[in-house]
Amino acid sequence: MSTINVGYIEGPSTASNKIYIKSGSVLDITNSPDGAASIDLSVDAGDITGGTLAAARLPVGTVINSELFTNNTRTAFVGSSGTAFWSVSYTKKLADSIILVTSNVLMWSNSSGACGVYVEIDGTKYYSSGYTYEPNTYGHLLIGLAEKQVSTSGTKTISLGWLSVTGSGEKPAQYWNYNASDDGRNQQAVSTIHVIEVTV
Repeated sequence: MSTINVGYIEGPSTASNKIYIKSGSVLDITNSPDGAASIDLSVDAGDITGGTLAAARLPVGTVINSELFTNNTRTAFVGSSGTAFWSVSYTKKLADSIILVTSNVLMWSNSSGACGVYVEIDGTKYYSSGYTYEPNTYGHLLIGLAEKQVSTSGTKTISLGWLSVTGSGEKPAQYWNYNASDDGRNQQAVSTIHVIEVTV
């Protein structure tokens, strides 16, 4: 049996530098006469200099993209129960990935002690939000967390809103993104929606 000892093997440019095993032949690294061998297929950051890595090659839970939306416009909460008061558009990179959304809304002046606040992802409402409440004219905080596995890529709408079971006119507060017009000690408040896309 012959032995070839080389540092690397390069395929011909006419075959896009690929190396093929002839039909009917088998590359057997397990039953090598001098002991089992192995092929190192590991990839490190230095091996990737461009192009796109297929999602199937990524571990579950890999972060594909992260985008932060902000809003610093002082706005009154208006409309009936069921109203989305803030909507953003996120461009989903992959099909069949998970969208994870966290939200943080800075509100001013009490209104209703309960009204069913939600995070909505691509048409599905998640009642996993909540807000602080005290019967006073000061700051309040609305926070939310939700995720959805969406089977298509492209533009997805993410909204924050409220929907009371009774359908009545409750609302979480009077304003969001308070500023010095509400209290001279205030800076301009900034509310956020953070979207993280991960593999499944």
